[in-house]
Amino acid sequence: MKQILFSTDDAVTDIFRLEKTVASDFHSFHIRKPNWSRSELETYVENLPKTWRDKSVIHHHFDLCNTYSLKGIHLNEKNRREAGVVSQGFKIISTSFHSIDDLLGDHSKYEYVFLSPVFDSISKAGYRSAFSTEELRRVNKLSKHRIIALGGIKPELKDACKSMGFSGVALLGAFWY
Repeated sequence: MKQILFSTDDAVTDIFRLEKTVASDFHSFHIRKPNWSRSELETYVENLPKTWRDKSVIHHHFDLCNTYSLKGIHLNEKNRREAGVVSQGFKIISTSFHSIDDLLGDHSKYEYVFLSPVFDSISKAGYRSAFSTEELRRVNKLSKHRIIALGGIKPELKDACKSMGFSGVALLGAFWY
């Protein structure tokens, strides 16, 4: 089962923890810094441990992907509508969904997709699970996408996610907090 790690809002903590974590434990490292300038994100990427660069997927400033030989890009909902423009020439492309109908209705090709929130969030107060266990089993059976569970993921929930048919889990709060 794939494990995917998300960055936090604290760049110094990120770099420090990543230096002490074995990159091979994770399939991907997602860098989501929506309010950062291109320059700020570039400085962050330059300071990543080299072993993490080829696992890193960026959510903004996509040109940095090829400049630093990163793993790929992540499309948010707005980017998905403009995917023909931004999705050329990247190793992998992923995206996120917060609705089962949207996920099942999307027939684009992605390396994997996130569905959230699967469980109540650890890092976002009041961000509650949006789906029943039965809905999650159903979407994993029906979808042509490899779906990664996001939202409230703790190590002890990994088996539950696998039993619901998820291809992997994404960690944020359980790793950083």
